[in-house]
Amino acid sequence: MSDFPIQYDADAGTIQLDGKGGASVMLAFLLKAKFGDAFDREVLFHPNLAAIMIALRAKGIIQVSETEGPFDRTAIQSIARLIVGESWRSGWWQKSRDEQIEFIQNVVVAPHRLSAEQIEFLFDDIEGDLHWQRRIVDAADAAKVS
Repeated sequence: MSDFPIQYDADAGTIQLDGKGGASVMLAFLLKAKFGDAFDREVLFHPNLAAIMIALRAKGIIQVSETEGPFDRTAIQSIARLIVGESWRSGWWQKSRDEQIEFIQNVVVAPHRLSAEQIEFLFDDIEGDLHWQRRIVDAADAAKVS
C-alpha cells in the first residue's frame, strides 16, 4: 500500500480506504458533496485523486468528453486563478509549457480533458491574473516608499 490512504483496484472495481487518513478523506468528500465547494484546492491539485478518476474513466465508470471539458469561461478563469495561487506549491513556473499542459489535463481537470481552445483561454487567464497580481504588488511597494 502506498502512503496515499485511498487505492483503486481497476480489476476488482473497488476503492479501498485505509485507516484514519482514508476516513478523513471520505469525510471531506461527504462534506463537500453535501455542502459544495467548487474547485477546492486540495482536490483540484491532488495527483493521486486525479489518477483514481482517470482510472475510473478508463474503465468506463465515469463518462466524460475526451475532447472538451464541461467548463465555461468563468470556470476556466477560476481555475486559472487557483493555478496562479498554488503555483508555488505545484512548481508551475519550473514546468515547461508541455509539462504545464500535462499537469492541467492529468491533474487539475481530470477526469475531464480541455480542448486546445480551452487550454489557450486558461493560459491567457493565467497571464492576466499574474499581470494584475504584479500591479497590486507594484502599487503596494510604491505606497511603502511614499
